[in-house]
Formats: sequence, structure tokens, C-alpha cells
Amino acid sequence: MMIVTLQTQRVQTLEQVRAFVEGSEAVDFAGSDRAGVYTLVRRTLVKLDYHRLGKADKGLVKRYRMQGGSK
Repeated sequence: MMIVTLQTQRVQTLEQVRAFVEGSEAVDFAGSDRAGVYTLVRRTLVKLDYHRLGKADKGLVKRYRMQGGSK
């Protein structure tokens, strides 16, 4: 079983996402179940207005999501 919790209240902008991906922004990661992880990902994508981002910024958000998931 995978347990994932990610506190992302401080990550509000693409600049903060970029800082996290570059390793300079700490994020606590833990979780309860798969549905919770999907909810987290959905909220993150909505918060960052993912569907309106360009290709490069979408790639940045994907890297952020993957790095957060590996912590």
C-alpha cells in the first residue's frame, strides 16, 4: 500500500513550482490512499490553471507532480 500526503498550501504559482523542481523549496509528502492522491493532483492542476498553460509550463507542472510523488 502506498501512503501519500503532500502539503502544498505554500505552492501557489509557477515560480514556486519551479523552485520546488529545482530543489530549493521543501514540501512535506505523505498520503492516505489512491483517491486522496488523485484529489491532490486534481486540486494542484486546477490551482495552477493547468489547462491554460503552454507546453513548457505543463512540463514543469508534470515534473513537480512527479518529484512530489517520489518523496
